[in-house]
Amino acid sequence: MSYTIDSAHTIFPDTQVTEAIPATVESFNQLSAEDQLALLWFAYTEMGVTITSAAMSLANMVFAEQTLTQIKQISPVEHQQ
Repeated sequence: MSYTIDSAHTIFPDTQVTEAIPATVESFNQLSAEDQLALLWFAYTEMGVTITSAAMSLANMVFAEQTLTQIKQISPVEHQQ
Protein backbone atom coordinates (compact mmCIF):
# COMPACT_ATOMS: atom_id res chain seq x y z
CA MET A 1 0.00 0.00 0.00
CA SER A 2 1.46 3.34 -0.97
CA TYR A 3 0.46 6.63 0.55
CA THR A 4 -0.12 9.83 -1.38
CA ILE A 5 -1.05 13.37 -0.43
CA ASP A 6 -4.65 12.54 -1.37
CA SER A 7 -4.71 9.46 0.85
CA ALA A 8 -3.19 11.50 3.69
CA HIS A 9 -5.99 14.05 3.29
CA THR A 10 -8.49 11.21 3.49
CA ILE A 11 -6.94 9.84 6.68
CA PHE A 12 -6.26 13.25 8.27
CA PRO A 13 -8.72 15.69 6.69
CA ASP A 14 -7.92 18.58 9.05
CA THR A 15 -4.17 18.56 8.55
CA GLN A 16 -2.50 21.82 7.64
CA VAL A 17 0.97 20.50 6.80
CA THR A 18 0.60 18.12 3.88
CA GLU A 19 3.30 19.95 1.93
CA ALA A 20 5.84 18.65 4.46
CA ILE A 21 5.09 15.01 3.64
CA PRO A 22 6.84 14.79 0.24
CA ALA A 23 9.92 16.61 1.58
CA THR A 24 10.07 14.31 4.59
CA VAL A 25 9.70 11.18 2.46
CA GLU A 26 12.36 12.44 0.05
CA SER A 27 14.77 13.11 2.91
CA PHE A 28 14.09 9.67 4.38
CA ASN A 29 14.66 7.98 1.01
CA GLN A 30 18.06 9.65 0.70
CA LEU A 31 19.28 7.96 3.89
CA SER A 32 21.20 4.69 3.79
CA ALA A 33 19.35 1.55 4.83
CA GLU A 34 21.18 1.57 8.17
CA ASP A 35 20.24 5.20 8.81
CA GLN A 36 16.61 4.52 7.86
CA LEU A 37 16.50 1.65 10.35
CA ALA A 38 18.11 3.82 13.02
CA LEU A 39 15.55 6.58 12.45
CA LEU A 40 12.66 4.11 12.57
CA TRP A 41 14.06 2.58 15.78
CA PHE A 42 14.40 6.02 17.36
CA ALA A 43 10.80 6.87 16.42
CA TYR A 44 9.64 3.50 17.79
CA THR A 45 11.40 3.96 21.12
CA GLU A 46 10.15 7.54 21.45
CA MET A 47 6.59 6.39 20.84
CA GLY A 48 7.05 3.89 23.65
CA VAL A 49 7.95 6.74 25.98
CA THR A 50 5.22 9.14 24.92
CA ILE A 51 2.21 6.84 24.42
CA THR A 52 0.51 5.83 27.62
CA SER A 53 -0.68 2.29 28.23
CA ALA A 54 -4.27 3.58 28.28
CA ALA A 55 -3.84 4.95 24.76
CA MET A 56 -2.48 1.62 23.58
CA SER A 57 -5.59 -0.22 24.74
CA LEU A 58 -7.76 2.21 22.80
CA ALA A 59 -5.75 1.99 19.56
CA ASN A 60 -7.44 0.53 16.53
CA MET A 61 -5.38 -2.52 15.62
CA VAL A 62 -6.93 -2.98 12.18
CA PHE A 63 -4.16 -0.95 10.54
CA ALA A 64 -1.44 -2.81 12.42
CA GLU A 65 -2.87 -6.19 11.45
CA GLN A 66 -2.99 -5.22 7.78
CA THR A 67 0.61 -4.00 7.90
CA LEU A 68 1.83 -7.12 9.70
CA THR A 69 0.07 -9.31 7.14
CA GLN A 70 1.80 -7.43 4.33
CA ILE A 71 5.18 -7.76 6.04
CA LYS A 72 4.71 -11.51 6.53
CA GLN A 73 4.03 -11.92 2.79
CA ILE A 74 7.26 -10.20 1.73
CA SER A 75 10.12 -12.46 0.68
CA PRO A 76 13.42 -12.41 2.63
CA VAL A 77 15.13 -10.66 -0.29
CA GLU A 78 12.53 -7.88 -0.25
CA HIS A 79 12.98 -7.52 3.52
CA GLN A 80 16.69 -6.90 2.99
CA GLN A 81 15.99 -4.21 0.44
